[in-house]
Amino acid sequence: MRSKKVVFVVGLVLVVVALATAFPTITNRSEKEIVTRSLNLALVKQELPDYKILKKRNPIILSTENIAPDLIPNLPGVNLTILSPAEIQNKADAEGDYLYLRFTQLRIGTLMSTVSLDNVWVRSKDSKTFYLSGGGLKLRYYNLFGFWIQSPYIGRWIS
Repeated sequence: MRSKKVVFVVGLVLVVVALATAFPTITNRSEKEIVTRSLNLALVKQELPDYKILKKRNPIILSTENIAPDLIPNLPGVNLTILSPAEIQNKADAEGDYLYLRFTQLRIGTLMSTVSLDNVWVRSKDSKTFYLSGGGLKLRYYNLFGFWIQSPYIGRWIS
């Protein structure tokens, strides 16, 4: 009985792999969909740790680090400003410390994709303050017949 289950599972995996290779491996549409889902979960559904502190800054700053700006969507009720890491630092030097968002990982694969989105402090060059707030999410998505399905959180941290 156990060997039949193993054969079934192996067969199912082979079918999924065969079907996945029939689809284009990585497309801009897949990247944009995964980025949109991740930001929606973090900012619209407010699942990002310390979101309440982050949203006090309007607009919310999102770094271009590890992500192409054309992948970043417009989200309902969220005012985002997209800045380079250098622009983020310059803004902190001019205005003071603040929380911002950055993608620390964005791996889009054929069958599985992983995203890490962090809510971190940028400190001005003159800052003497250390912060115990911020956090992040690590998410995983699976491609099932051309549809990206989010798995439960694989990581969530708060500083």
